[in-house]
Amino acid sequence: SVVVVSEQNHGEKATQSLWRLPLDGGPAVDLGVAGSRVRKPDWLSDGSGLVFEWDKRSFSDIFRVTITEAVPTRLTAAEGGSFDPAVSPSGDSLAFASSRDGNAEIYVQGLHDGVVTRLTTDPGDDSRPAWISAGRLAWIGVRGGKSLLFATNREGSGTQQLFPANPTVAGSAPSEMGQPTPEVIDFAVCPAASRVAVVTRSVARDVPANVDIVVIEIGLDDQLRLDSVEVGRVATAEQEDTPAWSLDCTMLAYSKGKSPEVWLSEYTGADARSLAKGWLPRWAPPRERALRN
Repeated sequence: SVVVVSEQNHGEKATQSLWRLPLDGGPAVDLGVAGSRVRKPDWLSDGSGLVFEWDKRSFSDIFRVTITEAVPTRLTAAEGGSFDPAVSPSGDSLAFASSRDGNAEIYVQGLHDGVVTRLTTDPGDDSRPAWISAGRLAWIGVRGGKSLLFATNREGSGTQQLFPANPTVAGSAPSEMGQPTPEVIDFAVCPAASRVAVVTRSVARDVPANVDIVVIEIGLDDQLRLDSVEVGRVATAEQEDTPAWSLDCTMLAYSKGKSPEVWLSEYTGADARSLAKGWLPRWAPPRERALRN
C-alpha cells in the first residue's frame, strides 16, 4: 500500500490528512491525523506505523502514529521547529532537520533513548535528510545560493557532493548558450539498489523553469568516494515531484501536475499511469519482510 496526504478545502481553510491507499483498489484507510499542515510521512522500518511532520503549534514538530491505534505521539518539541523526518534502516534512529540552533541543520535522534546529535554546522541551510545506509545519510544543502545534494556519515564526517556531480557546473550561472543549470528540490533514496530519485529544477535564460525527476545510481569510485551516474528520467511538460521507491527499487510513485495526482512508473520513466488524486506517496513495507528483519 501507499500512504498519501489528502487536502480538503473548507472556505478559506484547508485540512490535510494522512490516508493509507491499497494498491489493489480497496478503500482508503484514515490514519487519524488531520490538521492545517501534514507533511513528509515516512514508514517505520517494521511497517507498524509512520513518522511525519505536523503543525500543532506555530511551527512544525515530528510525530509518530501506528497503523493499528491511529493515535499520534510527539517525538520533538524544540523551539524553532523540527521537520523532514527520516527513519534509519535499522529502525532505531530518526534523522531530521531543525532550526533550533538558528538556521536549518541536520540532526539524528535515537528513537529508543531520545538522544539528539547535530551533524551539520554550515551557515547555509541543510534539510531533507534521507538514509543511504545504516551509517550514511544524504541531504540537501544550500551553497552559494544553489540547492545541492550531499552525503555524510552517521556522525557528520566525510561530506561529499552527490548531485550535480560536477561542483563547477553546479555552482555556475546559466551559460551564454542557454544551457540549464540544475538545482535539487527534493530526492528519494532506495538503498536496496543504491538508486536516488532526484527532483531537479533546471533554469535556462528566457526559458521557464522545468521540474523533472532524474534517477541516479551511486557507488564507490577508485578512491572509495561516492560516484553517481544517471540511469532514468521522469520528464513531461507538467511538474513531477515527491518521488517514493518500491522496495525492490524498480518502481517510482510520485506526484504530478498543479492539481496533483499520484502516478506510478518504472524507474526509467516507462509505463507511467495515474493511481489517484493526492500527493506525497509512500510505500508500505510488507508485513512478512518487517517480521523477518
